[in-house]
Amino acid sequence: MNQRELKERIMSDPDLTVAEKNRMLRDIRAPYYQMSDEELLQLIDLEHKNQYIFERIGREIECGKRAGWPQTYHLQ
Repeated sequence: MNQRELKERIMSDPDLTVAEKNRMLRDIRAPYYQMSDEELLQLIDLEHKNQYIFERIGREIECGKRAGWPQTYHLQ
């Protein structure tokens, strides 16, 4: 779930008070306020590249250029 979806979920929750919503939204934004401008730009660039990669792989699978999604390995 990305930040936008979390924000929408918090804002639409009828069980939360305004103060609770504000606190939760502030907590979500906190890591972005602690980043330098350069770090934030790198994060935005990475998110755009990730979206492009997923779309490209999906198109390649549909066209028959790929057999399926690449296997990923969880490093510990």
